Amino acid sequence: MTAELPTGDLTFLMTDIVDSTAWWDLDPVNMAEAVRRHEAIVGRTVAAHGGAVARSHGEGDSTLSAFERAADAVMAAVATQHALRSEEWPGAIGLRTRMGLHSGPADLRDGHYYGTTVNETARVRDLAEPAQVLVSSLTAARAARSLPTAYRLRELGPRRLRGVGRGVVVHEVVHEVLEPGDDGRSATVAPRPGAGPAVVGRARELAVAEAAIEHARATGGGLVLVAGEAGIGKTSLCHALTVRARAVGTVVAWGHSSPDDRRPSLWPWRQALRSWADQADPRVVDEARRAGGPTAVRLLLEPQADHGTDGHEPAAAGDRDERDAAFRGATRLLATAAAHEPLVLVLDDLQWADLATLALVEVLLPPEAATGVVLVATMRREARPRAGAAADALDRILALGATTVVELAGLEAGALRRCIHAIEPDPLGDDVIDRIVEQSGGNPLFATELARWAARAGPDSGLPRTITDVIRARVADLPGDGRRLLAAGSVLGRAWTAPEVAELTGLGVPTARRRLDDAVGAGLVVADGRDRRRFAHRLISEVVGQDLADAERTRLHRAALAALVRAGAPDADAADAARHATAVALADPAAVPAAVARLRRAALVADRSLAHDEAAQHLEQALALDDGSLDPRERYQLLMDLGTTYDRDGQVARAQETLGRAAALAQARGWAPELAAAAVARARVRRFDVDVVDDTGAEPLLAAAWDLLPDDDRSTRARVAAERPCRRPATPEDVEETVRWSATAIDLAQRADDQVALSRALRSA
Repeated sequence: MTAELPTGDLTFLMTDIVDSTAWWDLDPVNMAEAVRRHEAIVGRTVAAHGGAVARSHGEGDSTLSAFERAADAVMAAVATQHALRSEEWPGAIGLRTRMGLHSGPADLRDGHYYGTTVNETARVRDLAEPAQVLVSSLTAARAARSLPTAYRLRELGPRRLRGVGRGVVVHEVVHEVLEPGDDGRSATVAPRPGAGPAVVGRARELAVAEAAIEHARATGGGLVLVAGEAGIGKTSLCHALTVRARAVGTVVAWGHSSPDDRRPSLWPWRQALRSWADQADPRVVDEARRAGGPTAVRLLLEPQADHGTDGHEPAAAGDRDERDAAFRGATRLLATAAAHEPLVLVLDDLQWADLATLALVEVLLPPEAATGVVLVATMRREARPRAGAAADALDRILALGATTVVELAGLEAGALRRCIHAIEPDPLGDDVIDRIVEQSGGNPLFATELARWAARAGPDSGLPRTITDVIRARVADLPGDGRRLLAAGSVLGRAWTAPEVAELTGLGVPTARRRLDDAVGAGLVVADGRDRRRFAHRLISEVVGQDLADAERTRLHRAALAALVRAGAPDADAADAARHATAVALADPAAVPAAVARLRRAALVADRSLAHDEAAQHLEQALALDDGSLDPRERYQLLMDLGTTYDRDGQVARAQETLGRAAALAQARGWAPELAAAAVARARVRRFDVDVVDDTGAEPLLAAAWDLLPDDDRSTRARVAAERPCRRPATPEDVEETVRWSATAIDLAQRADDQVALSRALRSA
């Protein structure tokens, strides 16, 4: 800590590095240095604005800072974003940070902040996009009166906070150093009429593609290849590019390849050039036809070239000499067209293009030719041929200096939400949208299909066939061994290695590596570190898992758990071990006690990492497994652990209810010490925003524990007595009762020589 941590009613600033896991996997050495710089920048700017950085922030590479004035927190956030943007990061690292601010009271213990306000600050931050600063309405109201005029707070409307169960109105901080630019937030480009929803979240890719188009025009031509998986937005991005190109007087023509091999060769070229001829000045078309010559015109512009006399490919297209003459003519034709007006030709789905189409692409690109024509193409990575003449041709095209490849990765969560709202304006609920965002893996097509299905069939209605059929077809193309490996991967979870899935399937490791490479080529699996693989989308894992027979799924979970046990199952694997044990227990009731033990261990590990919400989920699962076979004391301890975990996570109502259940179980069994422990724990659940007398409802439980405890258990009785004084004495009788209970607690603690109980009793006095 660089300054004394403030207390009271505060404003919290929480940061989060976007894609930090990917950067750690890609370049851990430089990422370590980048995180060190990030934390130093945050520390400097926070201190300069009167704030202090807490000792622990509780999660990943985030930071938590506290301020006494909301305006100081907002200005610190802006200054931090400006400093981060100006930083020259090591290696290829390019850190982007999201930020959230919220105000309210919190509990400070040993340099750590706890309570609802801290949790809600994290949820506000989670709503932000890269390089964005969001503030709650409470923080905005407090800051607005004191912010300089250079700062504006733009209301974005109500948002539901994940895991909190209520919504808040959020505001975006607008300042000249945060105006949209290269942060990917403002990329909304209207497509041509009928082209579908706007392109969202692609500012950087659009800028790269437009720069490549301008460079190609200036250097005699070139190819901009937009690559990515199906549904990622390749065609939409190209539509956005062509809208902008048309706006400045460029003629744009499209051609499409097809997996249907009955199409004639050069089909996308024929489509594109006929579209150009329909749009261009007839005089320019006539001049270009004359320059191209009869062979090029016949093969590329005349309708009769679509079919030969026998319904198959026209002979001229297969004749090498005539094809070469046609290509030379096509070069002259296009150079003539581009000399009169800018020309962009779009070739969609180049992965399915025939050899002649690919050959003409090579011919038209520098250094082979300098026509001035700009080619834009799309290509599905997963469908690209991996061997043969077409694969070789694509390799040559990609290696050309005139080719610029624009890779489309998955969209950020905020951009996906905007895609969903564009096609489903009626609210689905933030929890449903959060699930869709996670399932889709950033794929806008998958996200919008899931949203439509959820709106039509209900949020819990499974997956639409429009998605499952596509995924099943792609999986079915793999060899049988490959499908078995994917099944094992769906059980192992987020990421796995070839040896791990090989062990579960009985295949050799070399075979597993080859088959996983096939799955990578098919776009079903992606690299996740040097030797790890994961599904390209959670949807793929879900569909593969759904298709597993129950017995096989249980067998794989049992084998995965056994492998972890043989490896020692360190704390890092505790959550996975618990998940596998739970799956086995759901099919085998005899395995329930072992699964509960695994879940309790996973909860303990999560709690130590301050991941209290994750710890609560493990304990909830353990209680859900209990079909009456658990020992009552085991169930009591689970309830106690869950209640105190809810308390640490700021879930007051759940903490009170769960600890009340633990107390009721102990009372029914006549367990005096256990009843006392539950009653005391419930009494210590505190709200920071409610000023009422004893809002915990613990007094009846404390009274029952007092009556049940033996007189000689002075230590426990002291702890119970310490919780019984009135929190807000309102009458002389209340004051008298408070004094009496405090004195009793102190006396009992001293007689028991229990320093912890004495400390608590003195604080209650």
